[in-house]
Amino acid sequence: VWSKNLCHLIGVGAPTMVSQRARIAQLSTATGISPLVSVMANGCYFSNVSIFQGVADATSLIACTVSGQRNVFDHVHFAGIGDATQSAAGCASLSLDGGAENVFRNCVIGLDTITRDGDGVGLLCDTGATRNMFDECLFQEYISAVGACHVKLADTTAIDRWLWFRRCMFVSESTNKTVDMTEVFNIPD
Repeated sequence: VWSKNLCHLIGVGAPTMVSQRARIAQLSTATGISPLVSVMANGCYFSNVSIFQGVADATSLIACTVSGQRNVFDHVHFAGIGDATQSAAGCASLSLDGGAENVFRNCVIGLDTITRDGDGVGLLCDTGATRNMFDECLFQEYISAVGACHVKLADTTAIDRWLWFRRCMFVSESTNKTVDMTEVFNIPD
């Protein structure tokens, strides 16, 4: 749990965009860790780190949940669903659970190393997530089912005001290009 306001986390490794070596990862023997990281604080700056969750456990479902406000994530890789077992209902690499006015800049959401089915998403929004901004981010998934999507709104009250994507890329890959993602955004009526 990251709950100290105005407290920053900056990785000291090379500033790569994907899979930074300065990372937080779940132990392979740990189970039921969901979320792996919970950002509840306000006004924090996170840079050049990776949050990786990849264990054979169907109860460790969310890599990072952000419920805090006015945080900036710069060059952070939210790498959830790193094991096929984790591709279960409710799984996500990043969850905005009421988080508001956060900025995600040059971040990577998702993985392209493990095949996942239609259950999981890169970004899950819930509980009135308000005015969150994604700037030049990469959303990536390696899928085995057409029902997979990058961004899902949990229900009709999942966001408030706006959810902004500027110059973001949404990429889905599949074995031999045999599965096409049919929707990038899953938005309820």
